[in-house]
Amino acid sequence: MQLQNKKVKELQKLLDKLRSEFPNRVVLDIVSSQGEKTFVATIGERGFAGKHRKILLKNIRVFGIPLVIEEHLWVNYDKKWKKLEPFFQGQDVVLYGVTKVYARADGSEDFNIDLEKVLKL
Repeated sequence: MQLQNKKVKELQKLLDKLRSEFPNRVVLDIVSSQGEKTFVATIGERGFAGKHRKILLKNIRVFGIPLVIEEHLWVNYDKKWKKLEPFFQGQDVVLYGVTKVYARADGSEDFNIDLEKVLKL
């Protein structure tokens, strides 16, 4: 068990380094492109981007694997989230979907999860 925990910590360090070198959520896209569609995240907070309601997700990881593949991600508050109410900061949720590329306001590209379903864990 200790060896497994040590390997997980080493892999997490490598993922953290990769995220710092490629800040536009490349790790998330790589994992999704390999067929992963089920993720777990912790609800951070709620906010707005212009007139659009948003939810901050923290510590995004592949379902069943403790490695954090993305530190944070803002997603749109839509019908899927409304059905999930009430949900609270610090609560874990299961996300089912695939990554998609989008253009940021500054013209650069970034990745987000195109959610098909959200469930409380």
